[in-house]
Amino acid sequence: MDVESFYNLISSEYTEMLERLVPRYREMLWMILDYVPKDLNPKRIVDLGCGTGNLSEGIVNQYPEADILAVDLSASILSEVKQRLKDYSNIKYLNEDFNTLEFETDSIDLIVSSIALHHLTDPQKEKLLTKIYSWLSPKGVLIFGDQFAGSTKARYQQHMENWKLSSEGKNVPKSEWKLWMNHQDNHDFHTSVENYFNWCRRIGFKNSDVVWRYYLWTVFIAHKNISI
Repeated sequence: MDVESFYNLISSEYTEMLERLVPRYREMLWMILDYVPKDLNPKRIVDLGCGTGNLSEGIVNQYPEADILAVDLSASILSEVKQRLKDYSNIKYLNEDFNTLEFETDSIDLIVSSIALHHLTDPQKEKLLTKIYSWLSPKGVLIFGDQFAGSTKARYQQHMENWKLSSEGKNVPKSEWKLWMNHQDNHDFHTSVENYFNWCRRIGFKNSDVVWRYYLWTVFIAHKNISI
């Protein structure tokens, strides 16, 4: 089952599954929102891999005057978020693959994402970061939460073991854990924080930083130019 088919299958249960499977999920989303620079005042925002709209909803409430574009590969997921956020006129939707996504240079003030970029291989991640850098306006910011590997294989294994213990403690059904792990084994590409720092440095991003982390889940921020 490819990535699109997987998310089409679970679209109606996606938010509930994340709540069960991702430790401190809501805290991670809050940290993404909280670390957007207070003086940015973004006019155009893109949410990459919007899912069922958990981060999009926070963004649209935090920036009610901004034009927001929610992007996702799954048409079924987009149907869910369109219905959920139907009362917001300033949010639009795009059914698109990250690998083919294109925007005009310097056209976006803020790009956010939540548990989506890890579906790309490392070369695809670096290519997308390069495009994001060109899309961002001079004061633009990228901030996202995602699953990362550890700095060593042993650390990564410890992250995975702790995650499994956390899921067992919340009585996540074994069938659900197996479904998620099967998808992860076939379609997820966890990379290290160090790789993101190196890519951002080569591309030209400034002030890259990790502002929150718990097991695999990490909130990473990068500015197009020096602003803080």
